[in-house]
Amino acid sequence: MKVIVIGLDGATFKILEPWAKSGELPGIAKLLKKGSYGVLESSIPFFTSPAWKCYSTGKFPNKLGVYHFLSLDFTNGLIKPVSSTSFRGLEIWDYLGILGFKVAVVNMPTTYPPKKVNGIMISGPVIPSNDYTYPKELRSHIEKLGYKPDNNPAVEIRKHEGLELELAKENIRSKFNLLYEYLLPNDFDFIHLTIFITDTLQHYFFDNKHMLLNLWKEIDKCIVRLLKEVNDNTIIILMSDHGFTKLKGVFYLNSWLEKNGYISLSKRGLILRFMNKLGLYSENLQKLLDKVKLLRLSRKIIPEKLRGSIPNKRSEIWIDFASPLINWHSTRAIMIGEGVIYINPMLSNRDAIVDDLIKKLSSISSPIDGKKVCEKIYKTSELYGSSSGKDPSIIILPAEGYLLKNKIAKTEWSSEIEKWEGTHDPYGIFIAYGKGIKKDYKIKNARIYDIAPTILHIFGCPVPNDMNGRVLIEIFDKNSKFSREPMYVSPSYYYNKLERIRVRKVVKEKIKK
Repeated sequence: MKVIVIGLDGATFKILEPWAKSGELPGIAKLLKKGSYGVLESSIPFFTSPAWKCYSTGKFPNKLGVYHFLSLDFTNGLIKPVSSTSFRGLEIWDYLGILGFKVAVVNMPTTYPPKKVNGIMISGPVIPSNDYTYPKELRSHIEKLGYKPDNNPAVEIRKHEGLELELAKENIRSKFNLLYEYLLPNDFDFIHLTIFITDTLQHYFFDNKHMLLNLWKEIDKCIVRLLKEVNDNTIIILMSDHGFTKLKGVFYLNSWLEKNGYISLSKRGLILRFMNKLGLYSENLQKLLDKVKLLRLSRKIIPEKLRGSIPNKRSEIWIDFASPLINWHSTRAIMIGEGVIYINPMLSNRDAIVDDLIKKLSSISSPIDGKKVCEKIYKTSELYGSSSGKDPSIIILPAEGYLLKNKIAKTEWSSEIEKWEGTHDPYGIFIAYGKGIKKDYKIKNARIYDIAPTILHIFGCPVPNDMNGRVLIEIFDKNSKFSREPMYVSPSYYYNKLERIRVRKVVKEKIKK
């Protein structure tokens, strides 16, 4: 038995299903007709991180300890990017590896740095160094095969205006060629491959349906070939971490928090705000330094954090550069990540602040279309159970088409951002195809947390009972072996096996010595 998961970042049935039905995407059309499919509800919040890890662990974000690409230490005023080591819990490939199955994980976001698995791991974006493979020596081999790592696709693709589609196609081909030429011949039991460039292009070109159709046609060609390469003993799953929709507007919620007294600026922050009023933006300063031949030198001697804290011409400062601009002691609430709000843990009236914020945010309407911008506002404790002072207190789901941007800006509203045309929505895709899977079956109420337990069930492995997802038993033919009752075990079942593997390894090493 082999399971291949193709993760298509940001894939949405809004555009894929009509193109599949019209004959533009014959590969995906075949999977829909001869498999089980349906909308896949993403995590809350519905962003790349933590959504991919919610898929791979089957758990809610509170169990992972991560809610976004950034983490916040409110007490010390530190905002840091998360990495694979920030997340708690075992993943699909860990469980399978413990039970002896050989696994390959390629290009999934939130997997840098790569970790040891029973097989291989190739980290997905963002990749800050060349050590992006496990084992390390794998890197030179896959690069000889033409593999191109996704270091930071959004930055890389915008460097070559007019060539975005061709670069995206090359990126896609390099990923699928690795699948055909290396992963399939090496007979892995479980393969996960993410195509991330789809998210990047849909952000920038969601209105350009000609470009997107050509992008998805490239992926469809690869799927057609994959269907020819595999045998009847293979199950293929297509899924996405979230969906996509047209961008209507941007609400700079941190700017609203500052103007309403929830965020307090430090002396440096107030000085930069004054500079901003005088029209001293980062772009102006760069031009001035370049004119006097000091730009290159300034980039070497001025820390990135300080350079990043200077507002750009849109008066924006990325929140991860804003730490020194904030008076953390006086700040009551701040958003780190789109819609993820933290309350100062040192305050005694935190619950009252939460209630006050929810009431005020619930009444905010967009000047763009008059609709409420916060569609749903959750207390994290009510959504996921009890939470600590390190967890966010509020998670907001914006109205469709709206982005709650975590930058601090001069304005609260904008109808554009960094040339984006599309933004995320919470409804991704799920398609399962292969022997034992129902044909032309439309599943309902599938969630991203359900995929991990479903894959373990396919392999005949027991499902840890601390997973929040369920086995999607309804996608299996009644006469197939997969229609059996799922087995559930305590998480200790796997951890005990993992410890025994570790002990055996230590003993073997001692015997060798």
